[in-house]
Amino acid sequence: MYVIGIDGGGTKTRVAVCAPDGTLLRRETLGAFNLSAIGEDGFRRRTEEILALCGDMRGCGAICVGGAGVSGAAAGEILRAELAAHGFAGKLLLCGDHEIALAGAMQTPGCVLIAGTGSVCYGKNAAGETFRCGGGGHIIDDSGSGYTLGRDALAAALRTEDGRLSENALHAAVMDAVGGHDIQGIFDFVYFSRRGKSDIAALAPLVLRCAEQGDAVSLEILRILSVKGGVGYVIEWGGEGVKTLSVPERATITNMGAELGATTSIFPSDEQTRIFLAAQGREEDYIPLASDPDAEYDRIIPINLSELKPMIACPHSPDNVVEVSA
Repeated sequence: MYVIGIDGGGTKTRVAVCAPDGTLLRRETLGAFNLSAIGEDGFRRRTEEILALCGDMRGCGAICVGGAGVSGAAAGEILRAELAAHGFAGKLLLCGDHEIALAGAMQTPGCVLIAGTGSVCYGKNAAGETFRCGGGGHIIDDSGSGYTLGRDALAAALRTEDGRLSENALHAAVMDAVGGHDIQGIFDFVYFSRRGKSDIAALAPLVLRCAEQGDAVSLEILRILSVKGGVGYVIEWGGEGVKTLSVPERATITNMGAELGATTSIFPSDEQTRIFLAAQGREEDYIPLASDPDAEYDRIIPINLSELKPMIACPHSPDNVVEVSA
């Protein structure tokens, strides 16, 4: 006799087979187990794959299946039919992934916030009452999920390509990830390459990584000058630290110049510029440009990059900057 636990997500599925005393007998990781993401045929095949690796289902006393959409009528019907066909006659428990997450995380009142391919918040109070927020799926809900971040990254790249947004670090990162060089590359990735929800969700780390690039520098300038300190000025960035910044990273910093009220922000055209243009197939357009050696400035603001600490801008102004400490 044995029992089975299934944690089915929008990207991957974890299966555990245990003895009645809780001893782990087998653990496997498979692909997505979300009916709305992989379709009825895909869901049925994934179920058959799980049952095949579990062995003789006549020896299984109980199965708990937790996953997004699993407790719905369609998924439940498929699961019951497949289990019956494999000789299962034990106890079956179907519940949402948020329910098994809460049960696994704590035995006391509390709540869990899941932000994977999808997102949902679920809690239980001391009286045993439960409450759920979100989890409505990628079409109408799932704020803060991997899919939402990935979708918004693609949307931002599209707007950058057609000129609605100025050049930014995220644009270059997304175009590199989708393997495209123009708007059609984005369309091919989304609509013509059989990409699924998990593929779009996989772009989420790009958003997080690009959010970290250049922010500390930009926020330090905001802290020093305030939102009006750049009015009537052009900000030029220079120094040894600039040489290590890629063009997308520089774009992230120059975009923040608008928060200072600056007329514009500029970086030198150097080796990083040449590398960027070469990657775009435009190396012949590269021209080295830099300020004159004897150039005079109204003000020079030194920033030691090695001394910068993580910072955030608080409500209700971008120059309300504070350091973030552990």
